[in-house]
Amino acid sequence: MGLGKLEECYNIVLAAESDTKWKQLGDLVLAAGNFKLAAECLNRAKDHSALLLLYSCQGDRAGMETLAKEASQAGRTNVAFVCNYLLGHTSECLNLLVETGRTPEAAFFARTYAPSQVSRMVELWKEDLTKVNAKAAESLADPAEYPNLFTDFDLGLIAEHQASQTKSQRLPAASYRQHSGSLVSNLIEQARSSGASVHDLPASARSAPGRTGADAAPANSGTEDGADKAAEAAAAAKAAADAKAKQEATIFLQVL
Repeated sequence: MGLGKLEECYNIVLAAESDTKWKQLGDLVLAAGNFKLAAECLNRAKDHSALLLLYSCQGDRAGMETLAKEASQAGRTNVAFVCNYLLGHTSECLNLLVETGRTPEAAFFARTYAPSQVSRMVELWKEDLTKVNAKAAESLADPAEYPNLFTDFDLGLIAEHQASQTKSQRLPAASYRQHSGSLVSNLIEQARSSGASVHDLPASARSAPGRTGADAAPANSGTEDGADKAAEAAAAAKAAADAKAKQEATIFLQVL
C-alpha cells in the first residue's frame, strides 16, 4: 500500500479477506480515482457510509437502490433512509421510521412528502402514544377528520398525486441545468392553479380516517356521490363542534 501498488494489494487482500483490509484498500483506491475498484472494495468491506458517499456523488441510481436494501438488512437504517430519500422512495422512508419506533417523525415526514399517508401514520402514532399517555394520544388530530385544522391539506394531496405522475421519469445527472427549476417550484401553488379537485383523485391518493394500508376502504363513485357529500357535510359539522375541545386539549398539553 505504501508503494501504491493497488493491483498487488487487491490480490493479497483477495487471498486473505478482511473487512478492515478491504476498507483500507477501498479508501486508498478511492483516493487514486479508481471508482470501479473502490466500489468493489467498499462493498466487500460492507462500508455502507462510504458507498453512500460514492454512489450519491456519481449519481449511481442502481447502486443506491442496492445499497438501500443491503443497509436496511444490515440494520444501518440511517444509511438506508438517506438512500431511499434521495431516490424519492417515500413509502420506504415511512416504513423505516415506523419499524424503528419513530412514528412521530413518520407522521411529520408524511405531512411534508406523502400527505395521503398522514392518517395511517397518525393512527400508528396514537397507538404508540396511548401506551404512555392516553390523553395526549387523544389530542392528536387526523387531517381527514379535522380538515379545518390543516390549511391547504387537500392541495397537498393534489400536489402529491401530480408529482407522482412525473416521479417515474429517470433523468440523467447531466441534465440538471435543464430541470433545476423544478426543484424550487411551489407544488402547492401549482396544485391550486391547476383547478383539480381532491374528489377527482383515485382512492389511493386520498387520506381517509382510519386508513391502515390494506384496510383502506375504496372510494365511492357514481350514484354514491350524493352520499359522499352528505357524509362530508356531517363530518365538517362534527369537526366544527369538536375542534374547540381538541384545541383546548392541545393548548393544555403545551402548557404542561
